[in-house]
Amino acid sequence: MIKLIQTYLFLICFISLNSTNSFAQFINIQLTIEAELSTEMEQALSFGTQVTGSGLKVIALGDPGMGIFSIKALRTQEIKISLIYPDNLESDKTDSKIPLDLNISYNNSGKDNPQNSIPILGNSGYTSIYNNNLTFDSNEVWQELFVYVYGSIDIGQVPNADYEADVILNVDYN
Repeated sequence: MIKLIQTYLFLICFISLNSTNSFAQFINIQLTIEAELSTEMEQALSFGTQVTGSGLKVIALGDPGMGIFSIKALRTQEIKISLIYPDNLESDKTDSKIPLDLNISYNNSGKDNPQNSIPILGNSGYTSIYNNNLTFDSNEVWQELFVYVYGSIDIGQVPNADYEADVILNVDYN
């Protein structure tokens, strides 16, 4: 009886091995993962309305008229921040110009606090999105960095008009 059961078991295994067709499937998967990054202007830099000949007007770091940008990216991301701007504010109604001098600083603690920001010398530099000296939740993937734009204009004897310039905050990432 035991021999008969062994024979049937062998026969069943032999039949099941031979009756099963084997098909091989190959899947070629290629993934390109781009780093995610978004930049928002939280507040535009504005010197407001000024009087002709009033001289040097300064918007200091932390003043209400400074420009504020937020950059949201992966916590481990490294970025290069550059501020590009012309030497003067200009008007399309006159040839007069108003000298412009700007600076930027950043805060990568995740909080919008210009008083704890770090100046970027030469208005261009590299930083990480997250301050590695701070503790963080290991489940946190995204981090927010804040960039502050501030500076001065020197208003001489210029005609009344609207004076403006394009100021570009360039953010590059690897």
